[in-house]
Amino acid sequence: MTRALAAALLVAGCATAPPVTAPVIRATASTPAKPPSFAGQQPLGARARPFAQYITAMHHQIHKLFTLGFLAEIDARHDPAYADAGLCTQLRITVKPDGAVDHVQVRRSSGLAAFDTAAIDSVTAAAPFPPTPEAIRSADGKVYVDWEFHRDQRSCATLGVDPYIFASPANGRADYLAAVHRHIHERFTPFLAYLDSNRRAPPLDDKTLWTNLDLGIAADGTLARVDIARPSGVLAFDVAVLDTVMSAAPLPPPPAALLGADGLFRTDWPFHRDERACDPDVGDAADPLSAEKALQ
Repeated sequence: MTRALAAALLVAGCATAPPVTAPVIRATASTPAKPPSFAGQQPLGARARPFAQYITAMHHQIHKLFTLGFLAEIDARHDPAYADAGLCTQLRITVKPDGAVDHVQVRRSSGLAAFDTAAIDSVTAAAPFPPTPEAIRSADGKVYVDWEFHRDQRSCATLGVDPYIFASPANGRADYLAAVHRHIHERFTPFLAYLDSNRRAPPLDDKTLWTNLDLGIAADGTLARVDIARPSGVLAFDVAVLDTVMSAAPLPPPPAALLGADGLFRTDWPFHRDERACDPDVGDAADPLSAEKALQ
């Protein structure tokens, strides 16, 4: 949260959370690594006010579902699964110009898949949001915000929101994702076809299943890291997805312009049980590399 944005949010009347002690975020095997800092950071400047106004509008819609809906429900039934008040997940929310949600990605897991999923569902169900102001759109026409969702009184307060302005579309990123997709698709779709023709495992018949992987691809195309950023809830499906990606390696070498400071091309990739399969265009899997975080 930058000073300029915080001030604008206060003017907008939506910085509602009282100061509290920050929770301890529990690292787990499925928690993706902290996203890298972006180079070329510039002040938010005049964009602070339109960003704050838009975040306020988003908050009004998300708050109804996450705070007044999900949190109120689990409080009312005293659900022990959510007893840890320190639960917190951070989502990267991407919004199209018309206000439709383009993608919701777990940037930092709470360690409890059900809590992460509830946060994602609250955002997607709250959409569409109002059309985005042109002033806060990135070069690809989309709006990007990182949003924290807490189990405690902070809930989905706007004090936990960080906006990003992406300076330019990633150089050759779409072409590279398409090349990687061809490798993975050849192995994943036969697995889905097998499930459709051999209905012996009821949990795997659930067409709503999907898992999200955090991938790190080295300059030579080898997989340097593969983590489950968002589990499906069915271990057999997650394992099959991991096996699919591992068997597809080595992948096409990424262009040098797409490599991060750690020497890796990093992206998240969704795998669905339904017709979307492993299509990277569904949810726009991947974080742009050339970006400016809105800083004061």
